[in-house]
Amino acid sequence: MRASWLLSTVLFLFLGPAALADSIDVSFSSSVTANVSSPNDNSWGTYYNIASGPFFIGPPSIRTVVSVPLPTLSVLLPAGSTFLDAVVSITMSDEVIGTGQVVAESTFSGIDPSLPSVAPTFSDGVAEVSTSVVPQGTIFNIDGNEVSSGYSSFDLFLGGFIEPVLVDPGSNWAGYIGGDGQVDIPYTLDLDVTYSPPVPEPSSFVLLATGALGILAIFRSRRGQEN
Repeated sequence: MRASWLLSTVLFLFLGPAALADSIDVSFSSSVTANVSSPNDNSWGTYYNIASGPFFIGPPSIRTVVSVPLPTLSVLLPAGSTFLDAVVSITMSDEVIGTGQVVAESTFSGIDPSLPSVAPTFSDGVAEVSTSVVPQGTIFNIDGNEVSSGYSSFDLFLGGFIEPVLVDPGSNWAGYIGGDGQVDIPYTLDLDVTYSPPVPEPSSFVLLATGALGILAIFRSRRGQEN
């Protein structure tokens, strides 16, 4: 019984590392500052202050793509290990808030020409932006025992609004309001590498097996003396 237990233990110590997998994870956290503005088209925000009174149809919209440069992350696998897989991921907040400014732009028709037209004025507001990474497959490079991330940059879609803070509503004015702003977007780049640990060399196994057989012989000798 003891002999069987000893033999099983030896086999587990030798074969166990080959059957198990290990992983190394490295990450890099930073942020990118993006300048955003409303496009010069009918998606601009609109504001009215004519006979019906002042009201917003909508704030200036944001639609832009930002290219974010990335560093190269790498890990060195233990000598003799076997690479299994690598996952590169980019994570960030779904929404970010920044600063924004809004100004009155071109006017609509409908203004009473017999009355003076006074454009509205705005103080600093906020830029509220949703973020979305452009989908792309996992990219990594393998050079010997070194595994590294393969992204040099990623594209980031930004969409949202610049919320105005009205200071003076003006009068007899209807038109587009445009704006620009700035947002700081934090992100994290992560590289997770999975590998099999090194398998002992045959000479190590022979030495281990010889020692095990020696211990086994001692057990048998003692058992024979007891009997």
